[in-house]
Amino acid sequence: MNQNLANFVAYARIATYASGKEPEQGEGKRYFIKKGDFAYQDLYFDQAKIFQGQEVVFKQQLPVWSFSYRGAAEIDGRTDEIYSFLRKSLVELKFTARLHSVCDFSLGNWNYRCNGSGSFEEFSGEEIIEFEGVMMYLMHYFGGVIT
Repeated sequence: MNQNLANFVAYARIATYASGKEPEQGEGKRYFIKKGDFAYQDLYFDQAKIFQGQEVVFKQQLPVWSFSYRGAAEIDGRTDEIYSFLRKSLVELKFTARLHSVCDFSLGNWNYRCNGSGSFEEFSGEEIIEFEGVMMYLMHYFGGVIT
């Protein structure tokens, strides 16, 4: 595994979506950040409950790593709470969530669980958020190194 690449993915995720800042609006919603030789783009589309997107990391303008995802969040008046808790979970688990690891995080009645498998080079998994034991959010993902 390229540790510099893995560290950049963690940095980019917490500096963009997990930070709570608003994405660029246009043909979808987009986050972009650059640091050194690496650049990161997260482009996603959401229509109320369903969302789908892809993160890509570029090194010297060539794609080197990608993460694709699709999921849904329950719409019952808790949407803001769900995504606020998701952001906290992603910051807390920045080196393990949405990758090949199994990890979890709880805060009050909220529980986040990520069931990943594989390696940083090629992985898949699912991400689940529950409130008081009831599933409120589910996302499936896959990704890895592009060579």
